[in-house]
Amino acid sequence: MTIPFQLGTSLRCSISGIACSYADIAIGVLDGVAPGFLFHCLQASPRWRQALSLAIATGVLENPDEFLVRVNGEASEGRPWKAVQRHVADALRSLTAKEIVRATLGETPDGLGGCLAKLGDQPMRDSGSYVSLVGLMTSTEPEMKLRARTLLQLDRLDADRLSAVLELDPIALFPDLLRRVRCGLEARRLNQRINAIRLVCSTATDDALRQSIADRSIAFRGHEFAEAWLSRADKPPVICEAIDLHSDFERVTPATAEAVGREFANCLRTKMGGLASGVWGAYVWRPGPLIATVTLCVEGPLLTGIYGHGNRMVPAEHARQLKGVLTGLGVRCFTRRDVPDELRVLSVGRFGDARVNEFEFD
Repeated sequence: MTIPFQLGTSLRCSISGIACSYADIAIGVLDGVAPGFLFHCLQASPRWRQALSLAIATGVLENPDEFLVRVNGEASEGRPWKAVQRHVADALRSLTAKEIVRATLGETPDGLGGCLAKLGDQPMRDSGSYVSLVGLMTSTEPEMKLRARTLLQLDRLDADRLSAVLELDPIALFPDLLRRVRCGLEARRLNQRINAIRLVCSTATDDALRQSIADRSIAFRGHEFAEAWLSRADKPPVICEAIDLHSDFERVTPATAEAVGREFANCLRTKMGGLASGVWGAYVWRPGPLIATVTLCVEGPLLTGIYGHGNRMVPAEHARQLKGVLTGLGVRCFTRRDVPDELRVLSVGRFGDARVNEFEFD
């Protein structure tokens, strides 16, 4: 028999200003058909109440037949639905936490009882969290078993930490880290950092990333982890393949930015994020030697800067030679017009010429 009682995970009511969860509402329904059930719940241990929440979340009220058969060998067919609810309430009151889990699931998965104990007094905020917890603890997949083992090592559990364990990249499953990465949103942010690092670092193997996370897991900070790996990025996305293949050019990567910055006495080492972005890049033109910066636009690569040692002004002839080479490689190159003599007085002194040089098209 299916009882016409649906649990909504977003359902909320208010009693004397107190917000009620899906479990509270179900308990209220059971207390209505079996007076004293609510009082029994209030007297019960936190672990028993968590087992009750699990039973409610996994559908014991909507589909009670299997539960009742496991408890006393009797199904609910032919009974009025309120009588079935009373039967479920009486059965729940007679069972221990472990017995409720076994009657609900047909088994007691290893570690599930310990997880319920770590959840404390309050039920998780939605029924789906209990369904996910059961799925995790009963899975036979190697990755899910790893997640379950990590979960069992946590000293405290709630819906947010469960979400983090389920979301986090397997290489980052360390109990110490999960004391810093405390919800699914934070786990997804870390996953994004890990995936980006994999894209731009040839040395970012799973073993190397796992060790890097383990070394800093106790005091883990996502931005520091990402910055440490960014300095090793040696394969940023291609901006202009023709430049990469030309023997006169050397692509500056985050991994080489500090050395090139020392060579040219500039601040390239502070531009590592841009160098790894795939939309802006710097190239050393060895015949100069000069540095050309190229921005990848929708219309194609565009030369946006030419720099000499110490960012000093580049002789016009050298700039023309470099632009000629780059134009032949398919890079758009523009040359800024000089300020007319009759207006030059407006571009110096108190007015400055910052706007004139805004795009650095030297």
